[in-house]
Amino acid sequence: MSIYVIDEMMGRGKTSAMINYINQSGDDVRYLFIVPLLTEVERIRKGCASKDFVEPSQFGGKLNNIKQLLAEGRNIVSTHALFSRFDDETLQYIKDGNYTLVMDEITTVIRDIRITRHDYKLLTEHYIQSTESGQVVWIDDDYEGKLGDYKEQISGGHVQLYKGSGDDGGVLMTVMPREFFTSFKDVFLMTYMFRDQLMRCYFDLEELQYERLYINGSSQETFIISDHPEPRPDLDYSPLIRVLDNDRLNRIGAPKTSLTKTWYIRNADSRCMDELRRNTINFFRNYSKTPSSQNLWSTFCKDEEHDVDWPEILAGGGYKKGFLACNSKGTNQYRNKTALAYLLNIYPNTRQKTYLYSKGIAFNDDFYALSEMLQWIWRSAIRDGKPVQLYVPSLRMRTLLKDWLATKGQEVDVA
Repeated sequence: MSIYVIDEMMGRGKTSAMINYINQSGDDVRYLFIVPLLTEVERIRKGCASKDFVEPSQFGGKLNNIKQLLAEGRNIVSTHALFSRFDDETLQYIKDGNYTLVMDEITTVIRDIRITRHDYKLLTEHYIQSTESGQVVWIDDDYEGKLGDYKEQISGGHVQLYKGSGDDGGVLMTVMPREFFTSFKDVFLMTYMFRDQLMRCYFDLEELQYERLYINGSSQETFIISDHPEPRPDLDYSPLIRVLDNDRLNRIGAPKTSLTKTWYIRNADSRCMDELRRNTINFFRNYSKTPSSQNLWSTFCKDEEHDVDWPEILAGGGYKKGFLACNSKGTNQYRNKTALAYLLNIYPNTRQKTYLYSKGIAFNDDFYALSEMLQWIWRSAIRDGKPVQLYVPSLRMRTLLKDWLATKGQEVDVA
């Protein structure tokens, strides 16, 4: 089993090159192509028409249907959401069928389990134990009660315990089994700035070795996957990305911790939300002066834990319908958008980061934030080489973007 990471800029032709690669492969090679969104499924089906890719049906449940398709040896295209639900039986079908995995953008491989301190204390004192490796085991098979959801997750065998310090006491993490990747003959992962993503940390955690590949060529028809990069000019996007420099509109994001998730929670009912919304309206109305159909914006998604709907609070006239979640990747639906407001200051999940640090694995907060922001920006018209205007009130995020532009999109290696 080999894992290949195709680490290239958005819009560089990764998907086109992979389609060309699949079309040139033998009839005996079977593929499972995982995409971020249902809207991308049809592109793969049309691009690889000779391979007759099929999408799992809702009828009878998608998980059951994909098992049937795998048993039949079909080429399959589906989403990250379904991939995350695979069980042991699904993985066995994949292994038996000698499948190759193609994954467009990273998937969620580590997730912290939200739990109150009281429930955590109950679990650790009465219902769970952890092995030397940190794996959590449910020890009361007869238990039925309010902790049943935790029992179901832990009984799956994929929960790890990090015994930290401070108020949390410990952190429960769901870690995707390494068999989700080792069950395949080969794995191709297409992304950008892989080194600075949680999935790289997961590969290191699970000791999964990977090799970098590149995209060569200059058009949809000529893009190919290669084990070496071809010489090409620097990617200078600075003439196309005009970042708003306005002291009054950017004042709200001057402190380093402004516009973080913690800042949003702390200021949920404050005048800061009104100021940020007014600033955003001002940007679209008086600076970009674009019609609503060309406006794109983002903030943190609705927070169920704190019962706050950030997109609803910050929505304003002229851009409300242009919301796109900050973690969106792999979609081409917004390539007509030319005015963008990125109202966030991104940091990695603290619990996930703490857990990884406990395993001796670290990554750079700033590069992580930059990779997330670039992925979002490249959903817009910039991916077609068209100019965009950008409002980034966070000084930290704005500086990261400007520094990246100054390097002319210099390559970041996965090593």
